[in-house]
Amino acid sequence: MRNPYPSLVQTLSWLRRNRFRKKWKLYKLIYSVVMDFTYGIYLFAFLVISLIAFKNYLSEMQPVFAMFQSVSYSWFITILIAFVIRSLFNSTRSSGVYITSAEYQLTLLPYKKEQVWLYCLVEKFIKITIYTILLFLALVILLPVHSEVIFLLCFTLWISNLTGTVIEWRLFQLGGLKKFFCVVGLSLLLIGFRLVIMYYPLPVKEVLFSSYAVLLVILIVLLAFSPLKNVDWAKVVSFGDVKVWNMMAVQRITKVQVKPPTKFQLLNQMFRGKRAKRPLPYKLSSVSVRLWLPFFKDHLETIFKTIGTFLLLMVVFGFQGKIPLQISFSLGIVVVNAVISSLFVYQFQSPLMQVLPWRFADWYQSFKKWYLSFIVLYSLVAAAMLYFYHYSLLSILLNIVFYIVWLRVDLDLAVIAKVKSLKKEWETGKSVMIRFIGFVSVFFSISYQWISIVGILSLVAYFVWKGPIPIDNEKESD
Repeated sequence: MRNPYPSLVQTLSWLRRNRFRKKWKLYKLIYSVVMDFTYGIYLFAFLVISLIAFKNYLSEMQPVFAMFQSVSYSWFITILIAFVIRSLFNSTRSSGVYITSAEYQLTLLPYKKEQVWLYCLVEKFIKITIYTILLFLALVILLPVHSEVIFLLCFTLWISNLTGTVIEWRLFQLGGLKKFFCVVGLSLLLIGFRLVIMYYPLPVKEVLFSSYAVLLVILIVLLAFSPLKNVDWAKVVSFGDVKVWNMMAVQRITKVQVKPPTKFQLLNQMFRGKRAKRPLPYKLSSVSVRLWLPFFKDHLETIFKTIGTFLLLMVVFGFQGKIPLQISFSLGIVVVNAVISSLFVYQFQSPLMQVLPWRFADWYQSFKKWYLSFIVLYSLVAAAMLYFYHYSLLSILLNIVFYIVWLRVDLDLAVIAKVKSLKKEWETGKSVMIRFIGFVSVFFSISYQWISIVGILSLVAYFVWKGPIPIDNEKESD
């Protein structure tokens, strides 16, 4: 009996054509809003002239490209690792293979999910291949580089994107902390592999081609062994709709953002998972640990910007020399603690907190437990930068211990100043002087190791003699 339904390829092709027509109409509408025909002609002419000038500029950089060709294999390994790490982090918000709600509804008809998924996967692979070929042709025309080098570069991008698509699909199905540890662990492993290649005399060409082979094996294994096991189709479709209909120009003009449902976001799952739903203990310092979670969720943008500024300051500025490295170490502590202390005090300015009985000390004890994550991040970045400048292991260890202790003390002093400001009290010059001395000590501790030793002994002796720095001296009854 003849099948009355069209084939899956015909149906999906029909969906693609109609989707393209809808997008084309939207882009035409946006184009008619922002420019007219005459302005478009001038813009096109300007782009052509700019492209010719850019090609002439590149032809003058022949010595730079010649140097790149001499070390191209090492750069290709870096690009390969960078694109794989990018795919690892993209797996938190991208499924790799995009299946929209329209395509998923075809599974209600006599079409299998496996067939729809395979069609979308093959389509993604074909797109990657076509884009890579176009990039190869453009680079051959523009760059004064041998075509073999350009081919190897494009092949690196091609194989890393293919494997990255499948990696995104498999990791996208994981959730919560399991995905977090997989992403971070594999990223650190790849970074460590790149450092080994950098500091040990390995045959770079053989390592590069071996990496290609390993990626091909990973691609085949991930596709061959249960790629559709434990798939959360609702999550896949939600993010697929966002990726397919994410038209940046339309969103910028209309001020309408296309976002996936918050229930599928990784951080939302961590903040509202099983651990977050446990019964609250009665001790305030324990209760407030979990009460900080919704506050952090509402200020994720500020936290991420602060961490990004810190990493930019520590890594980019630190690579400019030892003096900029010393400045970045000291300034990084001051900048981050200023933002974090402001966030701590901002919590008590909400209407709910103003009507509840609370004490700063108990809330601050729970706040410091979350601050430990930044201490770990600072220690890792500082240790990596000191190792880059070939400091001894003992020197790195002493500096890291000093930084950990001072991070805690500097945050205490920064929070005390904010709390006094909230209570309309004046900050004493003593805390300002101590923070300035700490800033200078961190600056010179890289060059003079005895400063780290003296700083550690002084701070430990103070804690043994005086105890922890009091945040709030008021005594309130529970």
